[in-house]
Amino acid sequence: MGRRAAARRAHVSDADALTPAVDELASELGSLRVAHANAAILTQSATISDLDLDEWHRVLAVNLTGVLLIFRAVLPHFEAEGGLLLATGSSTALGGIPGGIFAPGEGVE
Repeated sequence: MGRRAAARRAHVSDADALTPAVDELASELGSLRVAHANAAILTQSATISDLDLDEWHRVLAVNLTGVLLIFRAVLPHFEAEGGLLLATGSSTALGGIPGGIFAPGEGVE
């Protein structure tokens, strides 16, 4: 189809790392038309009562804030021609995990 793709590795919760990575991609490819935010992590805790607040903030930083930061870094490159923003996460979002954060008996049924 004559299309090219490229990727860079940067921590999705670090805006200072994402912006230069996106700018580098745009320079390499000549333009950006599609951005795919694909990152997700789970907590390591077995239950809500065991969940450390720092761990919770780490999960939110990757799973939610990371998508926002990626899209913010890409949008200036879409202004001239438009583009497509895609966000995907872990396949575990499709179903529960036994012993996961929302285990039965912890207030979420």
